[in-house]
Formats: sequence, C-alpha cells, structure tokens
Amino acid sequence: MRPWGSKLYFAGYLPVLLTYVVVLTRAWRRGSRAARFQTIAWMPIIACGFERVARGLGLYVGPMWLDQLLYLAIALELVITALGVADRFMIMRRERDWAQARAGAMEDAAQTDPLTGLSNRRGLENLLAGGGRRFTAAALIDIDHFKSVNDLHGHQAGDAVLCAAAAGLREGHGGVVARIGGEEFFLLIDRPDA
Repeated sequence: MRPWGSKLYFAGYLPVLLTYVVVLTRAWRRGSRAARFQTIAWMPIIACGFERVARGLGLYVGPMWLDQLLYLAIALELVITALGVADRFMIMRRERDWAQARAGAMEDAAQTDPLTGLSNRRGLENLLAGGGRRFTAAALIDIDHFKSVNDLHGHQAGDAVLCAAAAGLREGHGGVVARIGGEEFFLLIDRPDA
C-alpha cells in the first residue's frame, strides 16, 4: 500500500468535495439568499481542495505556495459568511418591522368602524378601560326610524346618513364619538359646558 498510500489519502477527499458541490448547487437552485452567500463563500475553498487533490494525485506539478491559498480562501469565506449573516439580519429586521406595522394596522382596524371611521364598541371599551381620560358627560344617540331610510332609499342612502351623522357628531364637542351598533352612537364629552 506504500506506493498508493499518498494517492489514496488525496483521493479520499474527492467524495467530500463532490458532496459539498452537490449540496451547495441544490441550495443555490432553491433560491435562498443565505444559500447563495454560502455557495459564494465556499467556492474558493472547494477550488483549493480540488487543486490540492489534483496535485496530490500527481496529475500535475505545481509550486508549494499554492497550499497557502487555502488560508486566503478561508479568510474570504469568513468575510462572505459574515456578510450573509448581516444580510439575513437585515431581512429579518424588515420582516419584523412589516409584521409590527401590519399588527398595528389590524389592531386599529379592530377598534374602528370601517364605514364611519369612528371608534367601534371595542375601541370605546379600550378607551374607557384605560381610565386616563375624564369626561364630563355621556350621551347615547340613536337615529329614529333608520330602518325606513334603508327600506325606502336603499342601503347606500342609509350608509350616507350614518356617515353624515358621524361627521356631525364628530365636530365641536371636544370628546369622543363611537358607533356602537347599527345606528347607535355613543358620545363622551370632556368640556365643562357639556
């Protein structure tokens, strides 16, 4: 085995190098940005490995300083991998910020009546549960005979009436207006002349 020992030693690296090539190629094809960074980072190391195996098997004779290229390839791999990690953190940060903004928008939507833009019952309950703001008066307002507006003129006209009522209630009292039911509004006023 002595004449073949060195060649078997270097040939033993071939399956490992080929495995790296196959795994990195498959990861690249999946489209992952992290896999692309890793593939680029490992290419110089794999190239140095193939070069060293070829020299070790006696396929060609090269200068010994080629062995030092492996250190440069490892340093390059560290830099590119660090860039890949930083890129992933930036992506995760953007995704987190987007998710937080979306959650905030959904929370606002859960507390707002979509037709009138006023707080809904949940928004009103959260405001009152906070307890930080004091009000001098409260009023429950119901639009009389609202069903007849919908029946005679249609739901679009009824929606216009609700929006007009909301706009009128919103102005001039310095308080909070909420739509708590179909045509029911709740008004909280914090002016001394309420």
